[in-house]
Amino acid sequence: MMKKTMLLLLVLTLVLGNRMTVLAAETGGTIRYETKTLKIGDPTNQADVLDATLTLPNYLGSVEAVLETVQGTANAAVQVVYLPNDKWDDQCYYSAMSARIRRYGAWLFTGSTQIVGWKDLYSYGFLPIDGGTTVFTPDSAEVHFLEGPGLYTAVITVPYSMGNTGFVFYSEAQAQAAEALQYTGIGFPFVLALNDDAIEHFLEKGTLDPAASYEWPGLRELILDARREELPEVEVEGLHNFVSKIPFTKGMFLDMPYNETAWYDSYVEKVVRIGLMKGSSGGQFLPEGDVKLSEVIAMAARLHNIYRGESGDFYQGPVWYSVYVNYAIANGILRDGDFADYDRPATRGEMAYILASAVPGEALEQINTVAALPDVTAATPYSHQIFALYRAGVLTGYTDHSYHPGETISRSETAAIIARIADAALRETF
Repeated sequence: MMKKTMLLLLVLTLVLGNRMTVLAAETGGTIRYETKTLKIGDPTNQADVLDATLTLPNYLGSVEAVLETVQGTANAAVQVVYLPNDKWDDQCYYSAMSARIRRYGAWLFTGSTQIVGWKDLYSYGFLPIDGGTTVFTPDSAEVHFLEGPGLYTAVITVPYSMGNTGFVFYSEAQAQAAEALQYTGIGFPFVLALNDDAIEHFLEKGTLDPAASYEWPGLRELILDARREELPEVEVEGLHNFVSKIPFTKGMFLDMPYNETAWYDSYVEKVVRIGLMKGSSGGQFLPEGDVKLSEVIAMAARLHNIYRGESGDFYQGPVWYSVYVNYAIANGILRDGDFADYDRPATRGEMAYILASAVPGEALEQINTVAALPDVTAATPYSHQIFALYRAGVLTGYTDHSYHPGETISRSETAAIIARIADAALRETF
């Protein structure tokens, strides 16, 4: 008797299918399909004692289908949802549809019922899906699809009574007060749940299953309209962020003529193009000039900022380097109080200390073993950072394998070091 009641309710909702379609339409690398959440007022209330707001997540859209049912041919709106293979277990789709129920003098129960299987209503060859379950309370209901991709009915048969039966649970009321029970249906007559495999088969073969005969007019267009290619995720942080963004031409610096070459030319071009170093206000690069602490800190701040996926641009104040110093302290490149005078030349050891903290350790992968640097020991200031950059092929030392950590460093040498930090392909092996 219960199955017949549910069957009649479902057939009735088929008759109302066109009405539901209008409401839905108004609301409405890896290949993925864009979805949305459909939320509409349910029009299927037949008892004027309750209504509901339906929510259908992962919604692609709807198509019109002509289904041969046990009651005859029915024109029905089929709601289509998309569930990627890697987003569910290919079997159970919980909370496939939910409903918030509003009551008008009716008593509703708590319980669950089986969804009427599609094969109880129509047959044209499709996936062997029996349906799922609905769980309901006096204020809400949920539909669960439990058999994988396929065509489901998503009509919730809600039991109610117009008087207090004294029972909370539907099973109790059905067993002991069946004469007081009435039923109404809410939901969608049909929901088509597709995963990537089902979609791929349909686009290739024109059917949803090898045994299917129905071609689903409009479904191909619906799928292709929602289709997009999901490119592999690119990490926000990383060396890939160091790309050319500033034009560079040979001879742009007066002290680096276009008709002359020097060992540092390619490094200077690299760091200028990616925005890590700049020339002087007089149009020179000053390759042999000393590098001030403030300049090293500015370079380190730009390195850190670009590595994190940002622009590397800073807005300077009256003391031009203050913004860089504050950024370096805030981001762990420096410690507050490390230096008292930012205008003096930086030593080679201080430069290693500052730049080694500008990018994370994984960006400075070890490619060398420390078999040199005789003038650097564990007692040398900043020895940890010097060895880290040396092992990564960023520092090379002098021809005698010494490093001279207490001496100053030139802008051309600094350009080479910064270029090797930003571009791992430039690092030296020895």
